[in-house]
Amino acid sequence: MKERRAGLATWLVVAAGLALWVRWSPLAANDLVAGDEGYYGTMARNILADPHQLASPSLWPLGPPGDKPPLYPALLAGSVRLLGPTEPALRWPTVLAAGMVALALAALVARALGGWWGMATAALLMTLPRLADAARSAATEIPLTALGCLAMVALARERVTRARAAAAGALLGAAFLCKLWFALAFALPALAMLWPWRGERLRAAAMLAATAALVGGLQLAAVALFRAPDLPHWWDVYWGFSFARRLGGGGYAGSWIQPPAFYWASLLHAFVALLPLVALGLEEAVRRAREPVPRALLVWALCIVPLSLFRVKSAVYANLLVPGWGALAVFGAHALASGRRPWGPGVGLFALASFPPLARAIAGESLPLPLWLAVWSGWLAVAAIVSARPPAARRVAIALLIGAAGIGLYRTAQRLPLRYHDVGYRAIAAAIAPILRDADPSRPSFIAPEAPAFGYYLFKAGRYWGTPYAPWSAAQRAAVAADASLRVFIVDAKRELYGGWPDSTMLGWLERSTREVTPEIERAAGRPLAVRVFVRPGPG
Repeated sequence: MKERRAGLATWLVVAAGLALWVRWSPLAANDLVAGDEGYYGTMARNILADPHQLASPSLWPLGPPGDKPPLYPALLAGSVRLLGPTEPALRWPTVLAAGMVALALAALVARALGGWWGMATAALLMTLPRLADAARSAATEIPLTALGCLAMVALARERVTRARAAAAGALLGAAFLCKLWFALAFALPALAMLWPWRGERLRAAAMLAATAALVGGLQLAAVALFRAPDLPHWWDVYWGFSFARRLGGGGYAGSWIQPPAFYWASLLHAFVALLPLVALGLEEAVRRAREPVPRALLVWALCIVPLSLFRVKSAVYANLLVPGWGALAVFGAHALASGRRPWGPGVGLFALASFPPLARAIAGESLPLPLWLAVWSGWLAVAAIVSARPPAARRVAIALLIGAAGIGLYRTAQRLPLRYHDVGYRAIAAAIAPILRDADPSRPSFIAPEAPAFGYYLFKAGRYWGTPYAPWSAAQRAAVAADASLRVFIVDAKRELYGGWPDSTMLGWLERSTREVTPEIERAAGRPLAVRVFVRPGPG
C-alpha cells in the first residue's frame, strides 16, 4: 500500500510538472529554433507526402536524402497530420518524452531505494531547469533518453527473461534510429545491468544485443529494399558523418569543436546546487555496484568519457546524461540519510575536479568561484551537522532535496516565461505562402536565415544566405540575382541568426529590384519583425 501511494504521488508530481512547463512556456510561444526543428518538421511532412521518404528522409521538401534517421520524424508525422504544420505539433512529443524520462528514472530508483525515493527523483527532475529547457523544442535527445530509460526499467529485475531482454533491445534499437550512435549512452548501462554475462544472463545479454541490432538496422534494410541507390549515402551517414567525422571533427565548422571537458563543465552548471549529492551518489553507486540499478547509473555517468572523446560536441548532447546525474543526486541523499559519511575520497575528488580554476583550464569555462565556494562550504556545514548529530542525517538529506527542488522550481518559473526566439516567422510564412503557392516544393524559392523553419511552415525548399560550410560570395550574389525561381528574400538586419545575410551590394540590389513587404506584414501581424522581407516582382 505504501509503495502504491508513492507510485501515485510520482505520477501526480510528473503531471503537475508538465502542466506548469506548458503554462509557463506555451508550445507556440516561440518560433522554430535554428535548423533542427525545421528539419524534423519538414521530414515529418515529407513522410506524409511520400511514403518512400520514411526509408530515406530528406531535410528539405521532397529533396535528396538527408543525414538524420527516420524514427523521430515518423513519430512527428502523425502529430503534424493531426495539428497541421504548427509549433505545438512538433513540441508536445518532447514534453511527453521528458515526463516519461522522469517516470522511468523514478521506477529505477524505486527499485533500488523504495517508492518514496523514486518520487523524490521525479520531483527533482521535473524541477530541474535543464530538463525543462530541453523539453521546449523538438529534438531527438529527450525522446532518445526516454527510450533508453525505459529499456533500463525493463531490465531492472532480479531475473531478466529473454522476453524482457528482447523488449529492452527493441527500445535501444529504436533509440538508435533516433540519434544513431548516441544510443550507446544507454546501451552500455543496459548491458551492465545484465552483468555478470554467464548462464541465463549471458543469453539475455545476447538477446538484447541481437534485438537492438535488428531494430537499429531496419532503416538500412528498408533503404536496400526500396531506395537502393541511396544506400551508399546512408552507409556514410551511419559510419562517416555520425561516427568517424564526429570523432575526428573533419568536415564540421569550428563552433562544433569543443575541448574534452566540455560536457563536464556543462553538467557542473546544470547541477551546481546538487554537486555534493551527485558526488556522494557516485560513491554510493560504486559501493553498491553489485546491484543492477546502481551499476547502471554508474556506467551511465561514466559514458561522459566516450562522449567526450568525440571532438564534435554540443551542449544539447549533455542532456543524455542529465537524468542519470539527477538519479545519482537522490542516491546521494539516500546515502546521507542512511548514515554514510558525507565526505569521502570520491566526494573530495569531485570537489577538486569542479574547482573553477582547474575546470577553466581544461574546459575553457567554469562555475563562478564564489558560487563553488558557497556550495562546498555548505556541504562542510552539512558534514559538521550530521557528524555532531547522526540522527539528524535523514532530516538533513530530505531538506537538501526539498531545497534543491524549490530552487530549481523557482528558477524554472523565472526562465520558462521568457520568449527565447521571437522573430516573427509565423507571420512571415502566412504572408508569403500565397506568393510561393505554385512553386516547385523541391526547388529553392526563397532565401532566409534559419531557412528550415520556413521549409516546415510552407513545405517549400529554400536556402541560406551563407553558412560556415558555404559562405556568402560574389558568385552567389550573381547567381541569386539571375535565378528567377527565388521569389522571397528574408534578411537578418541585425546579423544574429544562423544562415547568414547578404552583403551591402546584394542588399542594394534587393532595395532597387524587389519590393519590401516588411511594413505590410508588421501591420497585419500587429507586431514588429526582427527581419526584413523582400519579394521579387512577377506572377504569384
